Amino acid sequence: MIIRRVTEPLLSHNCWIIACPRTRQALLVDPVRDPSACLAAATDLRVNVVRVLETHTPSDYVSGVCEVLVRTAATALLSAAEPKPRWYSERADRWRDRVQFLTDGDTFRIGDLECGVMHSPGHTVGSITVLLSHPATGTRALLAGDALLAGGLGALHPDHGGHMCETLRRLCLLPDDVLLLSAHDAGSACGTGIELPGATNIGVERRFNRLLVAVQMGDDSAVLQRLAQLDRPSYFARIESINERSRVDLLLQGTAPDRLHQDTFLQLLTLPNTMVIDTRSWSSFRADGVVGAVHAPLDKDFMTTVGTAVDSEEDITFIADANEAHEVVHALRLLGLDRIRGWIATEDYNQLERGLLDLSDLEEIGIRRAADLYARGECVMLDVRTSTEWGRGHVRGAHLVTLSQLAEHVQRLPRDRLLVAYCRSGGRSARACSFLARRGFNCATLQGGYFPWLGRGLPVDEEFGAPPSDATVIPAGSAPTGAAV
Repeated sequence: MIIRRVTEPLLSHNCWIIACPRTRQALLVDPVRDPSACLAAATDLRVNVVRVLETHTPSDYVSGVCEVLVRTAATALLSAAEPKPRWYSERADRWRDRVQFLTDGDTFRIGDLECGVMHSPGHTVGSITVLLSHPATGTRALLAGDALLAGGLGALHPDHGGHMCETLRRLCLLPDDVLLLSAHDAGSACGTGIELPGATNIGVERRFNRLLVAVQMGDDSAVLQRLAQLDRPSYFARIESINERSRVDLLLQGTAPDRLHQDTFLQLLTLPNTMVIDTRSWSSFRADGVVGAVHAPLDKDFMTTVGTAVDSEEDITFIADANEAHEVVHALRLLGLDRIRGWIATEDYNQLERGLLDLSDLEEIGIRRAADLYARGECVMLDVRTSTEWGRGHVRGAHLVTLSQLAEHVQRLPRDRLLVAYCRSGGRSARACSFLARRGFNCATLQGGYFPWLGRGLPVDEEFGAPPSDATVIPAGSAPTGAAV
């Protein structure tokens, strides 16, 4: 059995290519919207993609199944229990012969590989897993999607998580030597506890995956409570709508955004619907970032920041190094953000006369000043970390609004005092401040993040556990409850 993983680093997502070594026929699994890297890997392996499988409708990226269908002669395999995508339902006469909907117990072949389908609801209502066997060598592998991740588990869908533990008990019945090919690595917003590379085996998971151990011991409530604490990004609903009910243009029909001349970039800044994404460092952004721009360096938090901050109806322009522009466009299109009007190279932006720019005045404040404002009740401490981080300790009296859910709760944030945002080290809070400033809030980012505050003995709560049910509710005009410093 030939197995190749193709990873999208910004998503921590794994696409898999599984091929029969004799016939060179291949199955492509869970492709992202731009499947070019996957198809290039198949060419390198000298295999022919004859089937493309989607284990579930994704929430963190626009699906690439339709793209694969128009670029290859492959047949698509989709779950019969998932909503039929609009590109299929609108043109069923065109796609009927090239799309197969799978249910529990179905089988199919990829050359000599025998493939069995299991319905595995929990992450989504229609999730499926596929067990592949190669009789000639005895190799077996499980395409688990987000049902089971290496060292962790996929997140519960808000409406479809009730069957997760039942699904996991069923997967535990598989033999130890079955390879586990999961859809995500550590850093994904779609799961928790991911501690291993994307390929282990069922035996390893049964023994060392702490959540799976809890399921085997019958402690379903602990597992469900842990999964329920995951912060579901607010932009997931928009991407799900694209994948299920909307229709995006094929990438082959689009053109690459232009590198903008300086005067064109300045003209775009005058248009009310323009959103600027600034991928430069925080120090550069603070020095001369434009008012209303979103600070989003091209790192592990880029997708969360942009997915949260950018509306699909906004016209996007971005500032980036010339060698990173293609990657920025690729990332935006994975999120279904296609209204890209162009980009300006960092070197060209740096040469603009600063008098022609309306510059941002975002503030970064040190621990001493923040503590003074906090003690006098003149600021609201805003924790933009994850719920798990919050449970390990947070500023006393702070309010939790995770970066990925900021857009969802922005209308409930107080406007009568300074918001001091903090995270682990300052990166996410800087992004949060750029988002809030665009919406008229008076905000600052805490220099160094939470741990310098903790290290100076300033007021914190350190109980481990879930945040209170109203942790993301920001009562207008509420004052911090921390003791005076």
